[in-house]
Amino acid sequence: MKKLLLLLSILPIIGFSQTKKVLDHSDYDVWRNTSKELISNDGSSIAYTTKTNGYGNEQLNLHQFSGAEILFHNRASSPYFSNNSKHLIFKVSPDFYVLRDMKRKKMKEKDLPGDSLAIYSIGTKEITKVAGLQSFKVPEKWDSYVMYLYQQAPD
Repeated sequence: MKKLLLLLSILPIIGFSQTKKVLDHSDYDVWRNTSKELISNDGSSIAYTTKTNGYGNEQLNLHQFSGAEILFHNRASSPYFSNNSKHLIFKVSPDFYVLRDMKRKKMKEKDLPGDSLAIYSIGTKEITKVAGLQSFKVPEKWDSYVMYLYQQAPD
């Protein structure tokens, strides 16, 4: 009787258990890594970048603390919040696949497209871009200042 009771209690567990999908190499291409997670100084916004495991473009995600998405920007990296949390500053790179094709065609380094600086105003939802970015820095304590070095386009 005890064996029958044990068998009847185990049988539904075995019968209804789900089989797990076996991972293969195509699943790794779909996975995305999260990096450069930031929280604004006032705690109202969260920014992070995601990228596929192999190669490709990075994406920037900006969310309110409640979880609502404010901004999704493709090819964006290196995000920084301003000290007053009113602006998100980030770098926009050229498309990875376009750049790779241009390099395969052996184009000169000066003819390749460059990075841009993007300044996103969280309150007004406007993006200002500066082309030809070489580098940029955001001060920790000062509001509304960004230092950047850019190269002007030839005439």
